[in-house]
Amino acid sequence: MRALELLAPVKRYEEGWSDGYWAAYLRGQAYLVSRQGQDAVREFQKILDHRGVVLNSLFGALAHVGLARAYILQGDAAKAKAAYQDFLTLWKDADPDIPILKGVTAEHAKLQWSVKSLGFESPRAYHLFRSLRKKHRRTSPVILHL
Repeated sequence: MRALELLAPVKRYEEGWSDGYWAAYLRGQAYLVSRQGQDAVREFQKILDHRGVVLNSLFGALAHVGLARAYILQGDAAKAKAAYQDFLTLWKDADPDIPILKGVTAEHAKLQWSVKSLGFESPRAYHLFRSLRKKHRRTSPVILHL
């Protein structure tokens, strides 16, 4: 994928204070678009593991959303739910009209409904999420355009 090729040279600067892991975030988004959930999890988790570098950056908070979406790609509903909840906890006092917050709240609600109401475990949840993703692909974009 071209985005991953373009981001390769900046990987060596990733652990410095000036980068703030924005390249890891963009790589995670590229992996989501290419449906590579495991690689996306690795990139978003890298951001969350370095909170001291990310501090209060937008990428730090949005890494939770990316992680949740990556877990959905992997079919792990429980971890996706936890990642969504972490983001919503961080943004609990945010303006409810912020588009990303509205979108994440809707995604989390779909996940809550499918897991709680239907009692799906991970393998079945994966098939449900796949069908939801196809159905709502046009209304709930994976990438946040900054």
